[in-house]
Amino acid sequence: MNYHEVSVEAITLVGECVHYETASEARRSIQSYWQDFKARGKAEALESYRNQQIDGFVGVLIPKPNDRLDYMIAVSSDQDPVEFETRKLPAGRYLIFEAEGPLPFKLREVMDAIHHDFLPKSSYNLREAPIMEHYPSGDTQSADYLSEIWIPVE
Repeated sequence: MNYHEVSVEAITLVGECVHYETASEARRSIQSYWQDFKARGKAEALESYRNQQIDGFVGVLIPKPNDRLDYMIAVSSDQDPVEFETRKLPAGRYLIFEAEGPLPFKLREVMDAIHHDFLPKSSYNLREAPIMEHYPSGDTQSADYLSEIWIPVE
């Protein structure tokens, strides 16, 4: 499993957020949320606010009490547009895992491996912060498409 550790400053994200009552509901629904988001023309609108801090889009998993979570489709931005929400990805250490292959299959496979294999066997402790999926520009269905999963650690 390819990963590296980085320390990042706080990143301002703008985008659209949806609430899920359970993590399993989110897992079942996030792909269709992306499809709907694109179909409504929101991806093109959001892309116009992107700065160069992070290339492409991000999916941000924001944990809430009682297994609930918010999921935000976002870009890094210096702007505060009225039609989108603004949130901060907190500064700190992140483990960045590579997921090479078509979406969403490879990303799910790597996420499962992180939570079921890597983290339980590692000396890393998770910190309370969002998990971020990074989707750089490119063909997301290509066998060599490289997305990332950012895991916040202490």
